[in-house]
Amino acid sequence: MNIISLIKFETKKLFKQKPALAGYIIIVLASILFCVLNVVNRPPGSYTGIDMIMDNLHLQNNILFIFPMVAILLAVHSLSGEISTGTLRTLLTKPIKRENILLSKFFALLIYVCAAFYGTFIISLVIGFRWGYPDETAAFVLRIVFVYFVYVLGTMVLVAFTFLTATLVTSPVITALISLGFHRLWMIIETFAQIRDYTFSYHVSSAFQLLIARSINYRLLWQSLAVILIYMLAFLLIAVTLWDKRDIHT
Repeated sequence: MNIISLIKFETKKLFKQKPALAGYIIIVLASILFCVLNVVNRPPGSYTGIDMIMDNLHLQNNILFIFPMVAILLAVHSLSGEISTGTLRTLLTKPIKRENILLSKFFALLIYVCAAFYGTFIISLVIGFRWGYPDETAAFVLRIVFVYFVYVLGTMVLVAFTFLTATLVTSPVITALISLGFHRLWMIIETFAQIRDYTFSYHVSSAFQLLIARSINYRLLWQSLAVILIYMLAFLLIAVTLWDKRDIHT
C-alpha cells in the first residue's frame, strides 16, 4: 500500500470515527452559537461580515482554544489510542513502512483540520451577510483564505508535536496532557520579547497581522511562514525517526 492509498485510508477512517465527528460537531456548534449571539446583540451598521469571519477564528483558536484542543486530542487518538488498543499492530503486520503510516495519519489530520477551519469560515461568511460586506471584500477574500491556512499550519505544528510525544510516551492520557501543556506553555513563552521571534505561535499571529494590513510586507510574511514550517517539519522528522525505532509490541 503506497502513501497515497494510506492517506485515503486514514482520512476515511478518521472521518468515520466518533471522536472526529464529535470534534467537528463541537467546532460547528461553537461557530453557529457565536454567530447567533452576534445576530442578537449587534445591530446592522455596528459590525461587518469581515468582523464576523475574523472574530470567529480568533474565538475558537485564541480564546476558547477549541481548534488546538480538538486537533491534539484527535492526534492522540489516531496514534497513541491505536497503539494502546492494538489496532496499529494489525496494520504493521502488512508490508507497509512505518514512516508512511505516521505520515498518512498526519496528512489525514491535515485534511480534517482544513475541513474544520474552512467549515467555520463558510458559516461565518454566510451569516456575515446580515451586516453586509465592504466594497473591497472580494479582493480581500483570498487574504482571509490564506489567514485561515496560516492558522491551519500553526495547528499542525501541535499535531506534529503530539506525534513526537506519542513516540516517547505509552499512555494516551499522559500524551494528551503533555501536548496540551505544551500548547499552553508556548502561549506563555511567546510573551517574553527576548525569545518570541523564535516561537511558531508568534509567527502565526505575525502572519495574520501582515495579511490584514493594507500593504503586505512579503519578506516578513515568508519569514513567518518559514518559521512555522520549520517547527512543523522538525517535530515531524523527529517523530518519524523515533517512530521507526519504537517497539509497538510492548
